[in-house]
Amino acid sequence: SGNASIQNFNNKTPKKMNLALIFRIVAAVIIICVGSFFIFNSNNKQLLNKLIMKKLFLVVALALAVVATGFAQKANVSKAKNKALAVEAPDFQGAKDAIEEALVNDETKDLANTWYVAGLVYEKAADAEFILTQTGSGNTIKMGEDALKAYTYYLKANELDQLPDAKGKVKPKFTKKIAASMLNIYNK
Repeated sequence: SGNASIQNFNNKTPKKMNLALIFRIVAAVIIICVGSFFIFNSNNKQLLNKLIMKKLFLVVALALAVVATGFAQKANVSKAKNKALAVEAPDFQGAKDAIEEALVNDETKDLANTWYVAGLVYEKAADAEFILTQTGSGNTIKMGEDALKAYTYYLKANELDQLPDAKGKVKPKFTKKIAASMLNIYNK
């Protein structure tokens, strides 16, 4: 049952990212089309057309850069989650690297989901290390450091999750999951 809720949560994230990507691509195409319309339908001199073309090129390049970076950082959050929750061979270091980038990015650093996933990554790393300590091959210091980071990230996620939305209402999405995870960390 716990795996089913994780699976459902995993299936929702890519759909939201695809919608954001589609929106950005449509915005870039509109900018290109409008700029092209003005360039090809104007009766101005050749010099003016070259100037307009240069400005259009800069606008298109900027729009594409925004599309690429915005998608990349949100993809880092999903990539981190997928790497940490991989059933056969979780890649905790890869997950940590991906989520750390998202935690400092302007587009993703203020999202509760980013901090929740960061806590989840470090919690799962601590869980894996705990299992290794039971067999005598684990590192209890590493386990403790990962658990402490998970706790810290969950606190930030909970704080952001309690902020009101655009309508002024608080609709927490992660509070129950965070509480369960913090209990899991505490019981280790």
